[in-house]
Amino acid sequence: MSNVLAGRHLVVVDDTAIIKLGIEQALREAGATIERSFENGADAAILDIWLGKGTTSLFIAQALVDRKIPFLFYTGLPPSELTQIRERWPGCMIVAKPALPSEIVAAVVELLGQPAAAHRVALAGERMEP
Repeated sequence: MSNVLAGRHLVVVDDTAIIKLGIEQALREAGATIERSFENGADAAILDIWLGKGTTSLFIAQALVDRKIPFLFYTGLPPSELTQIRERWPGCMIVAKPALPSEIVAAVVELLGQPAAAHRVALAGERMEP
């Protein structure tokens, strides 16, 4: 994978360790630096919506909006359960789980306003065509 995210500092929030590690690995391979918190500065964030035990990342998303840090949701929720998200954050990027590492990287590239080359991002409710 190329270094399309070189120099970018990203935060990944997901309650499933294997998913979080996979996303972080894909982003590192694309040149990004993974931050463990927002305190060290972050260019963007990837957020799972449900974090387990009834907790969501919605409060994090709102804090990011307040700090003008772009984010996308990476979720396994069906489109029918995303109405509240779309109403609260119109135009928010939502990537459906599972996604290929290249799709996640392309989504982050798009989020940061960089050309995504020949990548196509799978949004929640869409099916990727080969």
